[in-house]
Amino acid sequence: MPRKGTKKEATFKLCPKIISGEVTRAQAARSIGVSTSTVREYLSQYRAQEGLPVTYPSLPPELEPTDRELLETTDSHEDIATLWGALEKRSEKAIEELKEARVWRFKTKEYKPIGLVFASDQHITALYAHHERMRKDAEVCRDTPGMMAWLAGDGVDNHIKHRSGIIHASVEPDTQFKLYNHYLGFFGDSLLGGITGNHDHWSYQMAGIDMVGELFKQRKLVYNKHEIVLEIECGDQVYQILVRHSARGSSIYHNNHAHARERRFGSGEYDAIVLGHTHEVCCKPDHYKGRKVYDIRPGSYQVGSDCSFQWGFPDATPYCPTLILYPDKKDMIGDEDIHRAARILEIERKAYE
Repeated sequence: MPRKGTKKEATFKLCPKIISGEVTRAQAARSIGVSTSTVREYLSQYRAQEGLPVTYPSLPPELEPTDRELLETTDSHEDIATLWGALEKRSEKAIEELKEARVWRFKTKEYKPIGLVFASDQHITALYAHHERMRKDAEVCRDTPGMMAWLAGDGVDNHIKHRSGIIHASVEPDTQFKLYNHYLGFFGDSLLGGITGNHDHWSYQMAGIDMVGELFKQRKLVYNKHEIVLEIECGDQVYQILVRHSARGSSIYHNNHAHARERRFGSGEYDAIVLGHTHEVCCKPDHYKGRKVYDIRPGSYQVGSDCSFQWGFPDATPYCPTLILYPDKKDMIGDEDIHRAARILEIERKAYE
């Protein structure tokens, strides 16, 4: 516990109210006299200390019922002023939650190398999706000490946005999500969390229902809709890994072009960038500003589809890239094949016994 009388202790006392939404992080920071980034850091420590699940709201803060009524019946200057005040509070809270949700901090328990497994674009129930490989990869992650998984979206087809996709779907979207939930169980305790892809997100776009968010919430997994920065403290080292499903600047000639663009024009200094969506596998080491970095794309378990055959896309390769992180030196080893990576990780961890 923090020492009595410190600003950390004051922040810890406010953490339950911050989590419940009674107090925003900005308000807590002002009342205690610290920065909002400090409040975010102490909040992460509080969650870890109390054993609270790290889940983030998938919907923005709602207006109070009275404020929503004002939105429809704003006849007077006083009503407009009241509504403006409500919007200020809502946007302040939403922006603070956005900052918090983009970063997840995780500290490993052992002073040994760990393996971060990245999987995406399963497209469960699709005719040419490699379901056996999905299960076996997840089971390898579950059964290999030190391995942890992160999912990068498009777990199901969910063609509710496209009439032709619904007509030709062999399984309805609700059953697809039930099967996706079953797939999550294959990972056991090794699954950390994930994000959505464009296919999963169609439920939210069309009906306001965040199905992946609900499933992850039930399983007490880390979740954010579109992107996450994994800040992994492995022994003496801290690694930052950006995970998104889609990104600007993808190229048909260089499958890590979007990664290079993010490094040059983005706001973070990431050790690895993981992107899905294109169904092309990629696990490439590089050097940027004197640092070793990795560009990763998990590829896809969906080998092909009627659409890909029609437009001449090459068949996808069902790989599951894995990144091995070291605790005593800032170093990484990436392998596009989880089965080979599991063997390497086992050997590397023995050296630290």
